[in-house]
Amino acid sequence: MISRRCCLLLWLLWLAPAAQALEPVRLQLRWLHQFQFAGYYVALEKGYYRDAGLDVTILPGGPDVPRPVEEVLQGRADFAVTGSGLIIEHMRGQPVVALAAIMQTSPIVWIVRDDGRIKVPQDLVGKKVMLMPPPESAELLTMFLQQGISLNRVNVQPTTFRIDDLISGKVDAYDGYISNEPYLLAQRGVPHRVINPRDYGVNFYADVLMTHARLAAENPEKVRAFTEATLAGWRYALDNIDETVKLINDRYAPDRSIEHLRYEAEQIHKLVMPDLVQLGHMNPGRWETIAKSYIKVGMAVGEPDVEKFVFDPRAREQDERLAWRVGLGSLLLLLLVGAVAVRYVRVSHALRAEMARRQLAENELRASNAQLEALATTDRLTRVWNRRKFEMTIESEIGRAQRYGGTFALLFFDLDHFKAINDSFGHAIGDEVLCEVARRVQDTLRESDMLARWGGEEFALLLPNTSLDDAHVLAEKLRAMLADHPFAKVGHMTASFGVTCLRPNDTHDQLMRRADRALYRAKFLGRNRVVCPQTKDGAPDMLDSPSVFQLAWSEAYVLGVPLLDGQHRRLFDLANAAIRAVTQGLPAEEAAAALGRLVEEMATHCIDEEGLMERIGYLHADHHRADHAELIDEAHELLERWRAGDISHGALVDFLVQQLIAQHILSDDRELATALLTTTPAEAA
Repeated sequence: MISRRCCLLLWLLWLAPAAQALEPVRLQLRWLHQFQFAGYYVALEKGYYRDAGLDVTILPGGPDVPRPVEEVLQGRADFAVTGSGLIIEHMRGQPVVALAAIMQTSPIVWIVRDDGRIKVPQDLVGKKVMLMPPPESAELLTMFLQQGISLNRVNVQPTTFRIDDLISGKVDAYDGYISNEPYLLAQRGVPHRVINPRDYGVNFYADVLMTHARLAAENPEKVRAFTEATLAGWRYALDNIDETVKLINDRYAPDRSIEHLRYEAEQIHKLVMPDLVQLGHMNPGRWETIAKSYIKVGMAVGEPDVEKFVFDPRAREQDERLAWRVGLGSLLLLLLVGAVAVRYVRVSHALRAEMARRQLAENELRASNAQLEALATTDRLTRVWNRRKFEMTIESEIGRAQRYGGTFALLFFDLDHFKAINDSFGHAIGDEVLCEVARRVQDTLRESDMLARWGGEEFALLLPNTSLDDAHVLAEKLRAMLADHPFAKVGHMTASFGVTCLRPNDTHDQLMRRADRALYRAKFLGRNRVVCPQTKDGAPDMLDSPSVFQLAWSEAYVLGVPLLDGQHRRLFDLANAAIRAVTQGLPAEEAAAALGRLVEEMATHCIDEEGLMERIGYLHADHHRADHAELIDEAHELLERWRAGDISHGALVDFLVQQLIAQHILSDDRELATALLTTTPAEAA
């Protein structure tokens, strides 16, 4: 019979772990000491690691430290903090395991000077951008490639980790953290703008705690203990930000001000989302989505084994405790049956509570991801699809047609004289018109049809399984519907339509360019019409000629003043160069440069004219100068909107024809020429 003393000993062994010496553990951070790693500092300083039987050494990262993952793989660290690119290492066959995702969304962003030149990712084409090597830069690379921006069109430079390189203009974009560099720039009074991958549908985990697969397999209890202590540290840090900020400032980052650390803490809190998602939570489905994103852009190959990649500390803990208790209960069945029963009930309750918490977190995260997806694919004003979503769908439809046969139609339509609406009624009314147009068109379409706002007042329509003739009929129906039914606050409006259909062996660029040119043709022919090229056997039509959309100089434009006539001819040449640049699919930077040269020449022309007006004491000089100022302002606005991708090609042509030629050359300058020739012909010549 087991003695009473022995039973007591076994009972104590069951209730309390045996005292053990602290086990040494090395943690490699991914950067220098800052609030980004607050949870680890708190877990160390508050004794959470010690209570878990661990003696933890925290190793700072930095520009001179090898990749954190490599430190673990080489045995120089037991744990490390890295990014979502960790799954790339897993898919390459590296023995890595993800333990917890501290940030539910990544802080990595492009930071640019807010000088109006760079507003969207496409504006980075041809620019100097700093970039850390993957996988640290994986979010930024993925955003580039998902936006259709080839890396060979961007001047990529290794990051120097110096924000001064952005301030001085040495580079155009800096790969930084939304939690850090914006504060530094604001303190120095530098206007800046952030391009966030999340706004373009790239939403990855960040600051993923990881370890070696061997350690996870051989010593899961140690891994579990470290992970749980770390999450406890993070809970305390986020609940006690002021205390944590002071701790970091005193012990770890004395060179970083309290204000800087508090700003970082506020941003980190938004990225961790502790009020929405359980700390450290990782959704296997989301990891699969992240992996597919990497595969799609060519950064990874194969299929991830998410079950092996994601370590579930709670599940392992429960399994191990249950097995231990069941075994011990067998030995002490007669003595401990009551205690085992009570303990089992408690564990069951804990398991059910944990499952409920996880289900809630999953539901909340699913809703959050759905919201982010909607924001990334929907135009914020009109609530139809945005340009990014439209272009992605066209790519998939082209692939589908090439694999299985079939075709689809593409329509571009642009509201005629829309600028006059904004000028006469204000931009708020203009926005209402755009929303109403979107609603009217959407109500006319099939469920399978896709409407998107292309930019400014231009829209695009994708019509699956639709012939060219049927698309033409629909375009005429839409044109008549818009023209015949007045809008409440602005009256009647019209639109111009360009229609085309997918041809055999069409590329994305060829298809889009043909629809663009059809729309331009509709504008040139007088607006409020549909242009639908009719071809046979895929033969090129007249719209495939780059010479169709050119401004033709006419003798009727000659004013008899050599200086003005010469400059007007020069403006025509530059205008045609700009039209060619935007209609022939040249890189955005080249098209913007052509437009820039035109705007510069217009400004020079206006200055020279004002000098002539001064010489002769021109009676209408003030009015003419005011028109000059308006013309140049509109030209600069047009250039900036073009760089931002917020204006249609048709709007460009409309400006050149209406403002530059009809208003300026044929009206204002004709009056000035008459005064020059009748008042002081010698000076005018």
